[in-house]
Amino acid sequence: MTAVPAPASSPDAGATWHYGDPLGEQRAALTDAVFIDRSHRGVITLTGPDRLTWLNNMSSQHIADLAEGATVENLSLDAHGRVEDHWIQTELGGVSHLDTEPWRAEPLLAYLKRMVFWAQVVPDAADDAVLSLLGPGLSDKKVLDALGIDALPEDIAAPLPQGFVRRMPTHADGPAVARLAAESGIDPSALVGTGKGGRVTKGDMLQAIAGGVGAAASATATSASMSVAPLQLRVPTPPDDASREERVRMTKLRQTIARRL
Repeated sequence: MTAVPAPASSPDAGATWHYGDPLGEQRAALTDAVFIDRSHRGVITLTGPDRLTWLNNMSSQHIADLAEGATVENLSLDAHGRVEDHWIQTELGGVSHLDTEPWRAEPLLAYLKRMVFWAQVVPDAADDAVLSLLGPGLSDKKVLDALGIDALPEDIAAPLPQGFVRRMPTHADGPAVARLAAESGIDPSALVGTGKGGRVTKGDMLQAIAGGVGAAASATATSASMSVAPLQLRVPTPPDDASREERVRMTKLRQTIARRL
């Protein structure tokens, strides 16, 4: 099996594109478990007692009280409310782990270092790799043995001998709805969808944001990904009927986001 690197002009440059049989590997992802190299993504760590409240004040997601083991998507915006950076953020063991697009890792780290001022927080580059496993066979013993765990974690990150594994919620209504849900904090399951079969559409989300719908807890995923630094896994998960909603007042930052969408 020969690793074929992604083209230099591709956003995935620096990672493995496929291993000689892209169509066969795609089919295997539907029936078994496949490995995906995402080690080109940049990883940043934040340490220090002020890390969450400090980052909360300059990002789109409310993460001031992010629970141990929780994972969220987050954004940094410019003065006009336009997205500059997107990252996946996990809180584990007193450290905030951020992974982002490879070409934005250095600029994001430089920006975070410039914004420290008097806060007790230390942004730093991490020597971690983000990898992925995809497919319905992720709970097979051979996969768990390779990871060094007894079972896949449910809804919080779990440490590995090297790195950690985490579950990242997505949404059945599609990536656009999932992205808007992450940006606004609005729970799509709380909306009445106008799409086929009652599906929540991007337009429904934009209307809810413009209408000032209160932020809610992150939507429960009907599918999810397991990620690790250094490993990420994607697995389907059933919906959680016990999800709870919390309504909070929109901040000025989120009001700006809503006006400019």
